[in-house]
Amino acid sequence: MNSPYTTITMEMNESLTDRLAIAVIHWISEFSDSPLKADAPPASLTDAVVLFKLFKVLLNKEDFKSETLEFALFSTTYEVARSETSITVPLPLWSQIDVLSWSLAVHLKKHASSVHPPQLDLYKLIILKESEQLRTLCQILIVLGTFSSRLASRGQAFIEFLPEEDRILLKRYDILQQELDYRAQRQRFNSLTPTSLNQDQNSFDAPPGPDSGESCYVITEEELRAIKWECQVFNQVINRISFEKKQQQLNSLT
Repeated sequence: MNSPYTTITMEMNESLTDRLAIAVIHWISEFSDSPLKADAPPASLTDAVVLFKLFKVLLNKEDFKSETLEFALFSTTYEVARSETSITVPLPLWSQIDVLSWSLAVHLKKHASSVHPPQLDLYKLIILKESEQLRTLCQILIVLGTFSSRLASRGQAFIEFLPEEDRILLKRYDILQQELDYRAQRQRFNSLTPTSLNQDQNSFDAPPGPDSGESCYVITEEELRAIKWECQVFNQVINRISFEKKQQQLNSLT
């Protein structure tokens, strides 16, 4: 039996997961051909057919087996039958989950091998509707939409148009940013001299001065040019999306 504290903690975690899922849906709805509307509920992300349509938008065609795209396996949404003592899963639903799991694994291995997301169990997500798996899916969708997808540049730009609360949640659960922060901390720690490790916490937290003698990362001219180029491309994408949104607003008025 769960204690009241455990129950409250679980409810808080589920509430946060739902908020994250809503933020992800708001963001995903901006992609062309997205199967999700901005007002779709979090449970939409546990529907195998919706996920298949979403993966077709974000993944590459070669990530799917050719027969998967032609076969009408995902033409029907199958429901799980629940009772007090058992759960009955239709056989086609198992096949749908197998296809989704295989395609996602292929894509991540090809295009995001340097990223280390939590392990996603699509069976627990789709059949059991587990909150923890929904949170993991949201994190993986952020990786797909901002890094490994062919639409990643647009996905990055779409985030900038979201309400502040949504932006904060997406960046909080951005695995790529977490790994960059971790590497930066490790680099900073490794640059410390044995003497500086014995100093108090205040000295550790202060950035090294120009004459401190501590190691630091020096950016090369080539890296600086690459960063400037990426910023220019990103700004161009944002400007293009802004123009498209204004055109859509004008068209809706005519």
